[in-house]
Amino acid sequence: MIAKRASHRTRIGKRNQVTIPAALLRELGVVPGDLVEVSLDAQCNIAIAKALDPFERLAELRAEFKRDHPGAPPAPSSDDELEGVIREARRVHGERASADDARIMRESREPNG
Repeated sequence: MIAKRASHRTRIGKRNQVTIPAALLRELGVVPGDLVEVSLDAQCNIAIAKALDPFERLAELRAEFKRDHPGAPPAPSSDDELEGVIREARRVHGERASADDARIMRESREPNG
C-alpha cells in the first residue's frame, strides 16, 4: 500500500467521469487502457487498484500453491486430465463414505457396554 503523500482534487464530469491525476496513476502503475478496480470502504473512502488479469492471478495462485505444497502432484493440464482427477477423487471419497457408513451401522448395532 502506498503511504499517503498528498491529496489531489478532481471534479466529477457530466457523465460521472473522474480524472485521476497523472502522479497517482504513475504510483498505481497504470496506463491508459488498463483496467482498475474501484471499491468503497466502510468509511466511504474510494480505493482504486490496478485490476489483475485473471490468468496472471491464476498463475500467482498456482505458484503460491506449489510453494506451500511442495509434494503435491502437478495441476492437470487439460480438461480430460482434470475430469479424471475429479472422477478419482469422487471414487475415493465414495469408498471412504461407504466405509464410514458401514462402521456407523456396525457401531449402532453393538450393545453399549
